[in-house]
Amino acid sequence: PKRALSAYMFFSQDWRERIKAENPDAGFGEVGKLLGAKWKELDDEEKKPYVEQAAKDKERAEEEKEAYEVRTFVLIRVSANMLTLSITEWQKERCR
Repeated sequence: PKRALSAYMFFSQDWRERIKAENPDAGFGEVGKLLGAKWKELDDEEKKPYVEQAAKDKERAEEEKEAYEVRTFVLIRVSANMLTLSITEWQKERCR
């Protein structure tokens, strides 16, 4: 499953194009520095939408992880049962 994104990552996705438009000559690293500086300038109220997005994404990631773990457990159980059946069949054939 895909990991949850942080509030900063949602902010970065939202602001990256604006920062690039304002600083067309800035390289990838410079854009990252500018994003970091902009993030630090924001107060809690301005960060709130991104924090809420991150909380929702964390719930999504946890649900996906749980579902993945259940599927994995079921596959392991099925594989173990098939292996047990295969061994049992092999033993029956061997004892004939």
